[in-house]
Amino acid sequence: MAPNERSHYSAAYKRKVVLAAESSSNVQAGRDFGVDEKNVRRWRGQREKLFVCTATRMTFTGPRKGRHPEMKAALADFVRMQRAAALPVTTEVLQATARALSREQGELGHTRKVRLIFDWTCVGKTLKGASSLPVESNPPRPLPKCQQTSCADCLAIAGGEGGWHKCRWSSALSE
Repeated sequence: MAPNERSHYSAAYKRKVVLAAESSSNVQAGRDFGVDEKNVRRWRGQREKLFVCTATRMTFTGPRKGRHPEMKAALADFVRMQRAAALPVTTEVLQATARALSREQGELGHTRKVRLIFDWTCVGKTLKGASSLPVESNPPRPLPKCQQTSCADCLAIAGGEGGWHKCRWSSALSE
């Protein structure tokens, strides 16, 4: 076999190679079956998985379903509640909710890279007519003291919020 050629092997084939390597050596099993010794070593490390899975399986790429089904279910419930209350669900809100849920469950490792939510979300004039959700907000809530003094001041700032005409406070922040 050429050293640069990549091949895919079924779990049944890998099992045969592992059993041969256990009876003789990794090098000898590699020669007998025409595979690299490195593959034999890796497959011996995966022995338990290889002998439990189906014979036609080719790779182990991680769980087929999500790694955190509880988190997925909690986020789905959150989205349903937000939509039932006619509130928009943005990526930022979902990320903040996922971070809060992981803190509650003590699973910070998998959400380390979740970006924090912005303090507010703005709805543009062009989106007002196109949105399937009602755009009108509740009576305006007070801005945080570290921010601008009013929504108008906030929206008047030049930059990424140019062209926006309404400011909506995120319900995920409970403000």
